[in-house]
Amino acid sequence: MEVSTFELLVKRIAPRVALPPAAQPVARRIVQGYFLTLSNLETIDLRYRLEFRISLPDNPAQADAVTRILEGNTFLIFDIAGSNNTLSLTRVGTTGRYISQEFVIPAQKTASIELLPDVVRFASQDDPALEIRGFVSLFLPRIFTGTTLPERLIGRPQSPRPVKVLLNAEIRGTFLPNDFPANPASTDFDQINYSLALASGKALNEIESEPPRILVPGSSVGLELTPGAVRMSSASDSAAADLGAMIAGLMVSSNGNGANLESLNRSLAELDLPVTMRGM
Repeated sequence: MEVSTFELLVKRIAPRVALPPAAQPVARRIVQGYFLTLSNLETIDLRYRLEFRISLPDNPAQADAVTRILEGNTFLIFDIAGSNNTLSLTRVGTTGRYISQEFVIPAQKTASIELLPDVVRFASQDDPALEIRGFVSLFLPRIFTGTTLPERLIGRPQSPRPVKVLLNAEIRGTFLPNDFPANPASTDFDQINYSLALASGKALNEIESEPPRILVPGSSVGLELTPGAVRMSSASDSAAADLGAMIAGLMVSSNGNGANLESLNRSLAELDLPVTMRGM
């Protein structure tokens, strides 16, 4: 489900060159981060995942392009009631999609997830230019454990029904003194915070399990199974037939040329899966 938009900043609130000298001290630097509060309202522990979609620079060669992406510029922090934990963020190719490491929230517990700029890197700069915006989505991933092949291959839902969560999204920012950090005695810090509109329009939400997907080595998410052009033959093992159909659907959507279909049909036959691929 989509949660909210977000905007990360480490930059001056106005260009100083556009201000008269007497007004330039007003253009202080702001450090702004995204804070998501997530409550697991269920009576079982649940595993979640976040995805961040950012607006990439129009021109990858522009001067500030490296400060408009998440990698190398931000941290994703997770905390319930103990020490902060850093979650990894994986970028999907060269797209603006970033996938978080999965995290567990115990039953009836509340977590804070924070996407924050690398303050140490940027706070020492006189004119930093970090500016990243996008939107956040929340997922209930499948569990890839079990005793059967389908469970290990395409996973199983954590819950047979949608699960309830409470959500609150905020932007929080700190204005830095103009002489910080050169003058560690500076005390001219100010803070702001404001709530963000939730995409659902409400704090109480339900999340459905992710659809079946196949884990792929080197992929943090895997490939989602989609309906494909599949012709089933008779089979006594309905589970194998269902599994074969899903695999076939995936491969059709991913590799729809004739040579690949012929090769795939041979592989499926060798696996005794009652599926024949056809072109569309």
